[in-house]
Amino acid sequence: MAPAVDIEATFDKAETFYAKGDRAKAKELYEQIINENNISADETESIRAKEQSIHRLNEILLITNDGEALIQLLYSARSFFYLLPKAKTTNMVRKLFESIVQGASPSSDSTRCASRM
Repeated sequence: MAPAVDIEATFDKAETFYAKGDRAKAKELYEQIINENNISADETESIRAKEQSIHRLNEILLITNDGEALIQLLYSARSFFYLLPKAKTTNMVRKLFESIVQGASPSSDSTRCASRM
């Protein structure tokens, strides 16, 4: 099944905006890629582009200190992790968790902990 979004072309556009410093537009395009769920295991270029989009969006959200969006990124990427080898998934999840810890404000940490109990 073909993806609704041309992942590779969208990724190239996002990289161009990222290189020019237009984080808002790059963020929007990376989110489109990450939210695209119609990728099969044999679409290696789309998988690579989506993986890189997760890393780039993670960077952008960490720079902007958007802890809530970092948590949402982890949730959004969960279905994608099934396409990756376990070691790569573990590495990506660890990096996302580290970013969440760095990017979340202390007050939001305590609120999140209290809501989970």
